[in-house]
Amino acid sequence: MRLAPEEPSPGAGVALAPIIVRDLNADGYPEIILGGVNTVFVNEGGFKFKQRALFTDPPRIMVNTGLVEDLTGDGLLDFVGVDPGGKAWLLEGREGGTFASEARRPWEEVAPGPSAITAGDVDYDGDLDLWFAQYKQPYKGGQMPTPFHDANDGHPSYLLLNDGKGNFTDGTEKSGLGKKRHRRTYSASFVDLDDDRDLDLVVVSDFAGLDAWLNSGSGEFSPAPTAMFGECHAFGMAHTFGDFDRDGKEDLYMVGMSSTTARRLDQLGLKREDFPEYAKLRAPMAFGNRLYLARDKKFVQTDLNDHCARAGWAWGVRAFDLENDGDDDLYVANGHISGESATDYCTSFWCHDLYTGSSKENRAIEHLLSDQFRPIAQRGLEVGRISWNGFEHNRLFWNQEGRDFLDIAFLLGVSYETDCRAVAAADLDADGRQDLLVVEHEWTRKKGLAGLQALLVHRNTVPARNWLGVRVVVGAGVSPIGAKVTMHGNFGKKERQVVTGDSFYTQHPTVAHFGLGDHQEFEKIVVRWPNGLISEAPGGKVNRYLLLTPPEN
Repeated sequence: MRLAPEEPSPGAGVALAPIIVRDLNADGYPEIILGGVNTVFVNEGGFKFKQRALFTDPPRIMVNTGLVEDLTGDGLLDFVGVDPGGKAWLLEGREGGTFASEARRPWEEVAPGPSAITAGDVDYDGDLDLWFAQYKQPYKGGQMPTPFHDANDGHPSYLLLNDGKGNFTDGTEKSGLGKKRHRRTYSASFVDLDDDRDLDLVVVSDFAGLDAWLNSGSGEFSPAPTAMFGECHAFGMAHTFGDFDRDGKEDLYMVGMSSTTARRLDQLGLKREDFPEYAKLRAPMAFGNRLYLARDKKFVQTDLNDHCARAGWAWGVRAFDLENDGDDDLYVANGHISGESATDYCTSFWCHDLYTGSSKENRAIEHLLSDQFRPIAQRGLEVGRISWNGFEHNRLFWNQEGRDFLDIAFLLGVSYETDCRAVAAADLDADGRQDLLVVEHEWTRKKGLAGLQALLVHRNTVPARNWLGVRVVVGAGVSPIGAKVTMHGNFGKKERQVVTGDSFYTQHPTVAHFGLGDHQEFEKIVVRWPNGLISEAPGGKVNRYLLLTPPEN
């Protein structure tokens, strides 16, 4: 199924994000929200959807950032997002999965580059707080991220503390998160990294990589020890969580830019002697994707990383168990700008742009980075005549029982040579198989270079094995965000955390999905809610969904 909204005017382009997949009316079928075109596709079952507006009074579009969860503590799902003017808007939830007709401002800060948003009760006062991040585009105004491997020169991120009614105030500096709040961030998640029952913070940023912050238990954060993740440098674009080595624990996969040009320069020994640190960090930054396996409160890169590190210029990513065999597979969307020619701009970046300018805007540098000053062969990127990491195929890394990954995207018809962006996976038809949603990004050149996006929705028809789904939902004034779901059986333990902010401009349903292979029974399900209370569900047969709500205090 292809959902392709029309351009509001010729050459204006269409941007769909934020992409939010969430069961708004609690009927077991998740809806699809496309905030960039003010649209909700109501899921009627059987892969049939009915379209309605998200904002009605007045109609609004959101940019990149959006989230659906109970932010006001009334047990109903609210929506928060940011419009093109950088203003945040909150639509309070109503019964039946709809929203209020009038929106209000949940915080006053204006954001010129909204990108990532994640929710979690970081200070344990019973409501959801937010980490709201931004991305600052390089080149514009003649500024470039500096240094390119540790840029902290973008628009500010915010830790927004909730008063319990959906009104937020800036707690960034007081929490200890101010030091690196100017990253150029694409994704972030509150998640328990060290299994101490509080929510830590993972931030993935372009021109930096992965930052991890540990929560003291009261909403104060400190940088995670270097040894917790090891090498974290990357052109970080997105991340996802999944069990890739079949040990029952959730691992972390970060995607970034894999550059053959950078590797070639390293192999030839070509470097700028006046930028020794740049030469040293070129290889780690251009490495590609990094797979971190959970090991005793650490996350380590093993040889398994080698089989999913190279994808191209990666954007969205999602871990999901394609055939319910018990290990998570990976879908990665790739490709930056596919132009009229395959002539690639990448060499200009690595040999020239990287060393040009600084964090400060400079009109002279802006002209120097424009088409007229580039070598003839490298002109035309801004109008789509040439490419930059163009014509790259998407990858579906099929997990081989935690030993290897095979790319089978072409075999399943989801490789796509068009540039793609956001990725989501969710069981849209409630048949136990997770379906795939991909944002296709093509280029229109009527008024310069503009993106023309469509949502491609693929129904999963792969013969599946046994599974169990656990729907964790709002109840008793408690959100499921931050809950840990543990499944017990003769296979051992399998864990899932309910997180937001992963992938790229995307939010997934609050469902813990377990692939079980040949196992036909389980012993019990245990849910540890964000407030510390525990729910249990007895074991039994598989291939069904369980619905769990928080217990009363």
